[in-house]
Amino acid sequence: MLSCMVPPDYQGSVPDSVSLVESPCENATNNLRVIDNRAKGEKEDFVVCVKCLNFKHRPDIAVRLVEWIELLKILGANKIVFYSLQVNSDISKVLRHYQETWNVEVVQTFLPGTLPNVPDFMYTYLSKNYGKQCFQDLIDYNDCFYKNFNLYNYAVLIDIDEAIIPGGSLRTWKDLLANAPLPEEHKPSDIHTYSVHNVFFMDDKERFYDWNDDIPRYMHMLQHVHRMAYHSPIAFRAKSFHATRHNLALHNHFGRVCITPEGKPLGWCLGFDIPVELGYLHHYCVKKEKLECKFGRGPNSTVDKNIWKYKDELIPATKQVLKSVRIL
Repeated sequence: MLSCMVPPDYQGSVPDSVSLVESPCENATNNLRVIDNRAKGEKEDFVVCVKCLNFKHRPDIAVRLVEWIELLKILGANKIVFYSLQVNSDISKVLRHYQETWNVEVVQTFLPGTLPNVPDFMYTYLSKNYGKQCFQDLIDYNDCFYKNFNLYNYAVLIDIDEAIIPGGSLRTWKDLLANAPLPEEHKPSDIHTYSVHNVFFMDDKERFYDWNDDIPRYMHMLQHVHRMAYHSPIAFRAKSFHATRHNLALHNHFGRVCITPEGKPLGWCLGFDIPVELGYLHHYCVKKEKLECKFGRGPNSTVDKNIWKYKDELIPATKQVLKSVRIL
């Protein structure tokens, strides 16, 4: 992270742009616009940041994307920012619909430098160079964070095959955070990052064919309720609610750099692990070949129907949008 401090003589002013150079007094070859988007009133609650979409050859993703967006709206997301590398026409229709009817932003992005941006070559390259995509993800996430931290209280970094679902009678993310059992010495405004445990849900309906007749088969999350019996340790696969007033730089899973109320960088971020009884990350193994997604039904699996508490609202909302964009 590079910080460009406003000179003392100009405190209170907002620059139009900044330039980056490698050494003092060097001639600048760039000019980066400063985005001044401070909230005019109270901040809203949640902005969701989604790393680069790379789904040129996956038309099925469009349907699942609608179910996912409608679920996040129910959970309390106020805005979703997508970074798009390459998508097919059905996904484009879905994203355009939400840009026109709700608070969705789509940022067209490319691989930097000499990395390949020819569509099919790009897909193959990233599939075989996962580490390169991780760096790209961090660019997307922190760009989203900096464009929105003045406007929202929390940034939520999740993929379109993930959803943080509150447990029991809790229905929204706001309910989830309000019920977090913090230690007595801390109040909610002290916490930099609230993290939730990950658990994998199986993608095995085509094998077992035990579809739920009262739920449309295209509702992937509602239909797939078999999952691992055990949650991943918090250090693995966790996702978090990042308090924008405390964080300076974000990682996919946790805060990377946090600051004091006075703006001084800390060597650590104060995190709180939300108990699984209050909520956790549903992670759907949609056609994945990774080892952790190859577990099967048996003693290490269980049925988890917690997400069904949203079905009466989620099913008609998803169906309406799919008809509107003429996918259904």
